[in-house]
Amino acid sequence: MKIKYLLILSAVAFFLNYLWEMLQMPFYVGMSFSDLQSWLMCARASLGDVVIVLFIFILGRLIFKSWDWVYHLNLRKIIYLIFIGFSIAIVIELISLKYHRWAYSEMMPVIPKIDVGIIPVIQMILLPYLTYVVTSRIFLLLVKEEK
Repeated sequence: MKIKYLLILSAVAFFLNYLWEMLQMPFYVGMSFSDLQSWLMCARASLGDVVIVLFIFILGRLIFKSWDWVYHLNLRKIIYLIFIGFSIAIVIELISLKYHRWAYSEMMPVIPKIDVGIIPVIQMILLPYLTYVVTSRIFLLLVKEEK
């Protein structure tokens, strides 16, 4: 059951993050909806996002001592998701900008003082939460159907 949940989690994470990556293309230099290379870069970024979502899930499993911690997202768990998502996004953005992995277009709003894009930070705060909610509902429906 745990493998099945993780597979569904990975698929949902990829789907949601790929949509987000595609929608945020105009906020990055050199990204275009008409360029297949941009679509492929978004797919690659989404695979990285899946790894992040899985990492947050596994770390949450260790912290909350339960595999099904995402079924009951109380305030403490939501604060965890916000904190860890924010922290991961800031670190990734700072490193990626420093090493020129990507650059923001003039459209990207940035967090003052650290000059990190707000949109990718919101992505890592919002999408893991949304991924866990959607995945848990799908998984519970599948388990119910199997009975």
